Amino acid sequence: MRYRITDNFTGQITDTDNLHPETMTEEGYLVPARKAGSRSFRAAVLPAEVTIPEKGALWELATYHMVAGVNLIGHRTKTGFTGYSAASIGDLVGLHSRSKRSKFLNKMLRLRIMHRVKDSRGEWLYFINPAYHMAPGWRLSATLYSFFSKELDPILPEDIRKEFRRRAPEAALTESDAVEEVEDIMGVADV
Repeated sequence: MRYRITDNFTGQITDTDNLHPETMTEEGYLVPARKAGSRSFRAAVLPAEVTIPEKGALWELATYHMVAGVNLIGHRTKTGFTGYSAASIGDLVGLHSRSKRSKFLNKMLRLRIMHRVKDSRGEWLYFINPAYHMAPGWRLSATLYSFFSKELDPILPEDIRKEFRRRAPEAALTESDAVEEVEDIMGVADV
């Protein structure tokens, strides 16, 4: 069977005779396409304590304000990408008071629906758990796996989990390594 592959970065189109693209590469695990669209893992269900308005806020962030490929809540700039601040995230979903915004973000962090990391400039970067939302066609990177392995392990195939764990000692992925990897993708220059 022939199909076409489009490189997301260069736009180059390649014809191939292979039936399936390689699922695990240096870039990460290619999550199989599902009819669920961007939510690739049907087995992952948001915790029961997430309210309907909070689900709507998460959907808004993941659909319109998430940088595909790294699951960063942010936006494109002239030099790459940048993450939204807590105040900006609150404004995007209509939580303008500091207490409501803090309550929402702290709950998402506590439930591991989001993860935050301080970048080299001292600013917080917020990531959405790919178990709950991941852009179609993108690969699950070692960085995202390291942030959310507890939630991803029950839904990923065993061979993929083993491969991520096998690579972990080689990569020696610490949180600062993860920030560097994300900043490379975002196009952030060293300060």
